[in-house]
Amino acid sequence: MDWRAMVRLTGAGLVALGGIGVVAALFVPWSWAGLAKDPPDTTTWVVILALVPVTSAGMALLAMRRDDATATRLEVARGGGALSARTTADNSPTAGRSIGAPLTAAGAALLAGGIATVVLLDITPDEGIRAGGPLTVLACAATAAGWLLLLPIRRRSPLLPARRTPPLLPIRRTPPRRAPIPIAAASAVLLLVGLGAVPAVGWYTEGRFVRHTTSTALPALPSAPPSQLDRYRWQASSDPFRLIVEPVTAGRHVIVPEGGGVRALDAVTGRPLWSYERDDVTRDEDLAGVVVTSDGLMTVLSYHFFTGALVVALDTVTGQERWRRELRMSPVAGLPRLVDGGEVLLLDNTALGGELVALNRRDGLPLWRWSTAKLENGCREVATAVAVAGPVAALLAGCRGRPEADMVIALSTTDGRQRWTWRPPVSAGTRPLGLELPIHSAGDRFWVAYSRTSADEKTATRSAALLNADTGAMTAEHPLPSEQLEHYRFPLVADDTIIYPGEPAIGVDLATGRVRWKQRMTELAGWAPIDAVSRDGIAYLLLGPAEDAADDPARPALLLLALDVATGQVRARQPYDPSGCGSSCGRNTTARLMTGPGLLVVGSLEKDGTRLRGIG
Repeated sequence: MDWRAMVRLTGAGLVALGGIGVVAALFVPWSWAGLAKDPPDTTTWVVILALVPVTSAGMALLAMRRDDATATRLEVARGGGALSARTTADNSPTAGRSIGAPLTAAGAALLAGGIATVVLLDITPDEGIRAGGPLTVLACAATAAGWLLLLPIRRRSPLLPARRTPPLLPIRRTPPRRAPIPIAAASAVLLLVGLGAVPAVGWYTEGRFVRHTTSTALPALPSAPPSQLDRYRWQASSDPFRLIVEPVTAGRHVIVPEGGGVRALDAVTGRPLWSYERDDVTRDEDLAGVVVTSDGLMTVLSYHFFTGALVVALDTVTGQERWRRELRMSPVAGLPRLVDGGEVLLLDNTALGGELVALNRRDGLPLWRWSTAKLENGCREVATAVAVAGPVAALLAGCRGRPEADMVIALSTTDGRQRWTWRPPVSAGTRPLGLELPIHSAGDRFWVAYSRTSADEKTATRSAALLNADTGAMTAEHPLPSEQLEHYRFPLVADDTIIYPGEPAIGVDLATGRVRWKQRMTELAGWAPIDAVSRDGIAYLLLGPAEDAADDPARPALLLLALDVATGQVRARQPYDPSGCGSSCGRNTTARLMTGPGLLVVGSLEKDGTRLRGIG
């Protein structure tokens, strides 16, 4: 095999590949912010374009002209003139190939690569690095390497004198034959270079920011209520909980937010299973949402980037990445919250006047977008919350400074079309005070709370309405029974009962809005509800010290109650204070109560930080 021919062919291929790559990469986004000022700017774009493809094309044409001139002089060598022609060609500075053109083109490509590298390093990770920058740098490097391979290779040592013996026969220039082996070898090298660029770009734009571990699937366990509320089965440390990102459970998996990602624990043993964390988010708040789909098969994370959102779907059982999707969104519309929409995933960016985006669960592709600019009340500064019941997504839009404009808008989760709107009823002699966040789904209904005041503003009442998800008709209305119902996690909808924890605790029929039971519980004196879950006809309430409760060192940090959903009777009462810190641990307003197979999972603030414990 003629290795010199292979080197020349490889060099020419790298030059061509690099030039095409630079042109293509300059038209690919360098970041996914989606702004006109995204790098590179026009000057940088023109300079790189001139230094690589334009310079390479010019140097190639110049080298071809010099080679043609050398070949012409050699053609003159016939008969007795062969010796003088050969001597002239050997001593000419343009004999064979010149080193000036390759070196100039290689230097220009290296300079362009340096400029591209400086611009690329100036892009911060939270702007979302795209493939354009690293592709440009790699293409510049390939072009420079190709031109260096095209430097002339001498066939004899420069230390040996040139032969002066005249040839026996006149010199005749014959066109070189392209052997198939050098061509195949050069093609293989170019193919490897092209294939190697794919993982290199993937690592720079994504892989270097992700720390990801997976696990094998665990056997499923039947759902069962906890047998002993005073037995601690395991414990694990956790980052402090935040209101918008909290731990969730799915079967025997507990998904815990941690840093810039999540960690999955076995709900039965507390053993770590898998984790996913990103280093390109600069603040903890950039992890904006964690939700487990209704079937428990997929855990979805949403990240807030500069003018965009990144949504990552993971297999709940193994932690394997299923898909990843980047979305352009308004930079001033708040954090992209996640809502499980059944057949779709909803990315809620409407908190400060943005968009609601529906994503396909299979691949994360956007199905439709709805903007708050479509609000009928003309309000632009809105406070919103989203809930889903069946194929309907209801968005509660509170208009700041204009409570009479507050409304609920229902959209089809299939195509995003508006289905109905609802505003709180106003009776004679009253004035609306607006809707209250959040909105909850309750079976095939939506639960919303609103308040109004008398004309003289001396008395105010709070009411709850149940709206039919399909038509928006108010099927039931009842007064809110407790001023303690200000926590965003309440009320608790258990089976066909709405439970309002308080003193007394009240159970309301979901269908009619009538009070089913009312139970006065001395256990609630000095306590405020924090979280609640239900299973198999039992509602479990997690209580913490009330804000106005006296500081009592003997009071446990938390209190756990088990209520019968049908009657409201207290089945069990268990103080929860595993670290013995009592009220000194703080009010624990973000404590979390979750269910697992045969146990409950409690997350709370303890002496040595936030901890999760399995009890039952």
